[in-house]
Amino acid sequence: MTQRNQDFSLYVGESQTVSIAITNPDGTPFDPTLSTLQWWAAPNWYDTGVDVLIKKSLNQGITAGTGGVVDIELDASDTANLVAGYYYHELKIFLPDGGVSTACTGTMVVRPAFHMGS
Repeated sequence: MTQRNQDFSLYVGESQTVSIAITNPDGTPFDPTLSTLQWWAAPNWYDTGVDVLIKKSLNQGITAGTGGVVDIELDASDTANLVAGYYYHELKIFLPDGGVSTACTGTMVVRPAFHMGS
């Protein structure tokens, strides 16, 4: 079941964990066993993959926890070169039977910030 309007905001150069609860159509928590998960962020929804700015996949920035909760880890290096503005993001599930499901969509708001370094 697609969860729309999964909007969040962060500052340029900030690290953040985005948690998304995924449920089956009957409302039970989604079990990601044997599935592949991919999360992308791009300037717009109609991107063909060329302008995708951040890509995460299961065990490479995405952790599937218990109860259907998926955590997407955004590191400072993922967001350091973004321009303040609005971005589209989407999480897809590739099921073991070959099916594909869009788990969530939304807007990632990137706010301006100084590049201070550590």
